[in-house]
Amino acid sequence: MERVRKTYEEDKEFVKVPLKASLYLTLGQKAKLVLEDYEGHVVTSESDREVEKAIKLALSEEKAEKQISKMGDRPYRIKEFKSFIDEGVSLPLSELNKIRRQAVEEISEKRIFIKRELKAEDEAGFKLDGEVLPQKEDNLKVNVSCKNIEQLKELVKKNIDTIYYRDVYSLNEAIEMAKENSKKIAFYMPRIIRSKENNIYKALSSIGKENMEYMDSFRISNYGEIERVKKIYPSKKIKISPWMNIINDEAIKYYNSIKADTICLSQEVSMMQIRNISDEVKKENNLEYLVYGHTEMMVSEYCPMGVLIKDCKKNKRDAS
Repeated sequence: MERVRKTYEEDKEFVKVPLKASLYLTLGQKAKLVLEDYEGHVVTSESDREVEKAIKLALSEEKAEKQISKMGDRPYRIKEFKSFIDEGVSLPLSELNKIRRQAVEEISEKRIFIKRELKAEDEAGFKLDGEVLPQKEDNLKVNVSCKNIEQLKELVKKNIDTIYYRDVYSLNEAIEMAKENSKKIAFYMPRIIRSKENNIYKALSSIGKENMEYMDSFRISNYGEIERVKKIYPSKKIKISPWMNIINDEAIKYYNSIKADTICLSQEVSMMQIRNISDEVKKENNLEYLVYGHTEMMVSEYCPMGVLIKDCKKNKRDAS
């Protein structure tokens, strides 16, 4: 238990990433250190000073390895070390330390960087890693969620099907912008609307008649919203968001029975569960799945930071 406790009480990294290190010391040239992890990230750092002929004591391979292996509290360890050191040469230990620190910083940057390549849209369909996925009439659609006017300004320029807009207070302006650009727009309802919290519906009631008629649909995030939207806006389509946790045929059939326009599968659904969806359900061509973007992990009525800083406004959510 003591060992386990140290893993969270002490400010140290206990899981070390193995690295391969290659050190090159060639007389008259700058020292070079190559670090490589086992995921293919490689970095090279060079010293400021050139390698010199030793006057008294030449730098040994053992001493060089000891210096390069000094990682302190950094989350790395040298698993493989190779040295290519000319005979009878020397380099200050401060230079070895410097190229080690520089290489560690660079490989850390490479390890946290995620390379994302955006594939251009092709006339025949969509490209995925060079492979073209043909579009079959209206079966393949891309819908995008956004939360403010600045994001919407960019989205209306793109070739997407429906925009899910989240901010009810700027929804009227958002509908105008969508209308000007001939884009379908739906209001993405909040995950939680408390029983006495009517500000969302009050804001919806203030939207002009023409704009409300243009708005395509409501994206629903909880069961209570279904009946209320149907009652107030009976002509509007409803789309089911991933927060409704749709994971199997029976759930999909239920929402089809209440005439849901689009049904988004739960973010927790596995590839096996997706494959197990029956052909009978798939033929409706109204299933959707979240493929990219940030997701909320938790919704809380209370601000967790308020416990620490004691300076959060009460009922801030109600006032917003």
